[in-house]
Amino acid sequence: MDILKCFVGALIFTSLGTFCSTKIENGGKNIVCYYHQTLYFPPSEVPHQLCTHIVYAFASISNDTIVPDRPGDTETYDVLVGFKASNPKLKVMLSLQLGFNNVVTDPDTMKKFAINAIGFLRHYGFDGIDFDWEFPKASQKNRYMQFIQIFRAQTSLDSRLGNQTALLISMALPNNNHQASILYDYTILNNNIDFATLMAYDFHMYIPNVENITGYNSPLVAPIGENPNSSTSGLIAIYLGLGLTPEKALAGIPTYGRSYTLANVKQHGLHSPAIEPGDPGPVRHLRGVYTFTDTCAALKLGGTSVWDPVSLVPYLYWGKSWVSYASEKSVAGKVRWAVSKGLGGVGVWAIHLDDLTGECPGPKLPLINAIHSAMKSTRNHCL
Repeated sequence: MDILKCFVGALIFTSLGTFCSTKIENGGKNIVCYYHQTLYFPPSEVPHQLCTHIVYAFASISNDTIVPDRPGDTETYDVLVGFKASNPKLKVMLSLQLGFNNVVTDPDTMKKFAINAIGFLRHYGFDGIDFDWEFPKASQKNRYMQFIQIFRAQTSLDSRLGNQTALLISMALPNNNHQASILYDYTILNNNIDFATLMAYDFHMYIPNVENITGYNSPLVAPIGENPNSSTSGLIAIYLGLGLTPEKALAGIPTYGRSYTLANVKQHGLHSPAIEPGDPGPVRHLRGVYTFTDTCAALKLGGTSVWDPVSLVPYLYWGKSWVSYASEKSVAGKVRWAVSKGLGGVGVWAIHLDDLTGECPGPKLPLINAIHSAMKSTRNHCL
């Protein structure tokens, strides 16, 4: 282990806040788990006892209302909402990604959509809505913020008229400091949303002629020499500095990794030359992306894992493949860090990218379990 790196890592953690001997009780902190249905991960397997919120991704906006993205989605809604029978504290939400341009036009259209959308959410038993517009243009900022206010006003009216709990409103916010600074009004967000997941991932991936070296998908701390904003801690600092209330900020945690094809198999460290996205993973066969199942399979097949004591994340190299991934240790560390900073919890993208097969050692869904355990437990040691 590089003694200098350990020393620098210790200094960085001192600057981030108390990290050793941090006592964590759950204390109402959120574990918001996004889920996108796949053939290998049916909704019946969603770990509803490990999450405070389940957010189903995605539905779309069309004809001034919400429409399911694909046939069978309403049956999935019923399964997810049905979990509340055995876990009454669970909140189930629906995420929207496409179609905002058709609504964020004028106040009448915004109000009409809000009324229709609330009716849709109530009909299927959802507890709230997640706005995942990636991303508005700067010229749409004021209208988007007006839309958020109109939607909140309509949920409040719906709550009063129906004598029921108001629907939740959440958002997914970008990992780009420029977008963060120009696309949102944080006073409006603080007054109208319940929480926001800050997408602290995809900081690096292979992009021809742009990113031709290996890099971390989601470091807690940026590597030495990199922009400190390209990390979970850096991104959170940006949003808090812009005025987002800490209790409404969730640290985004990925359960997937980004892979690269090495230019030279003998150069396999961080910032090594890469020539293209990584070959399809050994299980899910996604080019440039490793689910956690792929990660565990690659390690079983002879991959070598390396822990970075500065950025507090691992990577692996396996033949010509290089993968920045999340581990139980790294996700638990992010949970403890988020709690130590007074954040509202964590947002996880995504349940279906964790391991359900048993390929990884320990319980199924090891990353979600590690997140849950870290949030519930007292940890009195340093990573």
